[in-house]
Amino acid sequence: MQVYAAPASTFVAGFIGSPPMNMMDAKVTASGQAVELPGGTEVGIAAALGGGRPIKVGVRPEHMHVNTAGPLNVVVDLVEALGADTLVHGRIGGDPRVARQAEGHQPAVAAGDRLPIGVAPEDLHVFDGESGARLTPG
Repeated sequence: MQVYAAPASTFVAGFIGSPPMNMMDAKVTASGQAVELPGGTEVGIAAALGGGRPIKVGVRPEHMHVNTAGPLNVVVDLVEALGADTLVHGRIGGDPRVARQAEGHQPAVAAGDRLPIGVAPEDLHVFDGESGARLTPG
């Protein structure tokens, strides 16, 4: 569970968990307190990093919450009802993403919908953009 909660690299993050962690190219803002995703969306991070560097941000599907104030917008492609969970397959900025919603905690969603997604800063995994090594504490 420690490896799942704090993978040491993008390589490890990619094969621990199902569905796998969502990975996005990003950069640290000048302040070092947030990350900027493609398209300019900024999301706060739990630990300050050196500003301007290219990074990869990882988010587990269960940490992507439908939130009316969420800074990320997912365009829904497919809704997969699995009983206790529902997987929402969609795209952020054209790249595929998966969100997992627990039963009773998801709104009615259909293909073509746009969902605002929120992610808590402590649920972001930040990795070096070149080496893939973890940059945030685990």
